Amino acid sequence: MKSKINLIILTIGKKPLIGLYNYEDNNIIEIIAITEQLSEGLPLAFKDIDQKYQIEKIAFVNGPGSFMAIKIGYIF
Repeated sequence: MKSKINLIILTIGKKPLIGLYNYEDNNIIEIIAITEQLSEGLPLAFKDIDQKYQIEKIAFVNGPGSFMAIKIGYIF
């Protein structure tokens, strides 16, 4: 059985980040830095995360930052 997690997607810096948090106590499990273009790296990261964990909630920070990165994060 996969562990339940919450995700936070941060698109406000030079390197977008994904924070994985324990669903039960909201402690951080892992931080993933996306080094590729966000449009390429985000689907790859989600594929790996989905194989290991059960995603319960997703949140993302919508600014300030690159407008294109914000749009990609939101649409994804």
